[in-house]
Amino acid sequence: MANGIDFTDAAAYKAYVEDFAMQLFTRLFYGFRTSQLATPVEGVKGRHILTELIVNSGLAKRWAATFVGTANTSYKPYTLTVARNKVEHYVIPQEFESTYLGMMRRSGQDPTDYPFEAYTLGKILDQLAVELENAFWQGEAAVSPASTDLLAATFDGILTQVADAITATDLTETSTGVITEADVLDQFRALWAVVNTAQKNLGTDIFVSYPVYDLYRIKYKKTYGADPAYVKIDNSNYEQGIRYEMSSTAQIIPIPGMGTSQRIIIMPRERLFFGYDALADWGNFRFEQNHRQLDYWCDFNFGALAVMLRDGACVVNDQA
Repeated sequence: MANGIDFTDAAAYKAYVEDFAMQLFTRLFYGFRTSQLATPVEGVKGRHILTELIVNSGLAKRWAATFVGTANTSYKPYTLTVARNKVEHYVIPQEFESTYLGMMRRSGQDPTDYPFEAYTLGKILDQLAVELENAFWQGEAAVSPASTDLLAATFDGILTQVADAITATDLTETSTGVITEADVLDQFRALWAVVNTAQKNLGTDIFVSYPVYDLYRIKYKKTYGADPAYVKIDNSNYEQGIRYEMSSTAQIIPIPGMGTSQRIIIMPRERLFFGYDALADWGNFRFEQNHRQLDYWCDFNFGALAVMLRDGACVVNDQA
């Protein structure tokens, strides 16, 4: 059946996307905070399997002429699942004629004359970065998917994955109670005491929400006379601080996507991943003229994964 809608590309948008497609793609998938802390996995369609090689202890033994091999290694698969999502928006440029912004348009009634395409797309991508950040950590896949589900309901975020690992008894919570300014440093010390000794000498990330980080900063400054957010680890007046007590390789990282969570997550560095579309899919952005209306949308895949959520590799407190 013939379609009564004119789907001619809006020239201004089409030109903008062709000129800045790479930048738009980069802002889409690398504009949220945690993208700087996680490893990207490009071109994921549905699922992608990451594999960890686990080498158990007891490899070296007293010498003997007899060869006795042992199975001291195992493979642990992790599934990075992405979900399809979309962003849809529209604008009717001629409606600006009745506002003070009408002076920005050329004379005449060109329905595609919208001088704010770059600014509008930039603001949309800024908001999408916020939603990607929140979903990365707080996402929880809906049991019964619906077309009205927001991004955070399409896949499980890191906090949900941690909770699932605890439920599966792969990961044991360390009992600390509610975090307050009075005991925040003691809670960090208690959790650090549980961290595997070998891991303490390696790069270690400690993820916390901003409310927890703010308590830490306030208590730290009162206790040591310096703000940990602005003092480098090698500063002489920083050597008596909580991070010095833990390890110079440990870093406490405030995460906006964790919201108001009181969960503290300690894990080896570079154990976070996110899956997304291939760079060849920069055509995610589509723009069309629908009579006087300009429609634009973006379809994309996205998902998050934390690996090694198990005792001996990850330490968490008992707060959600």
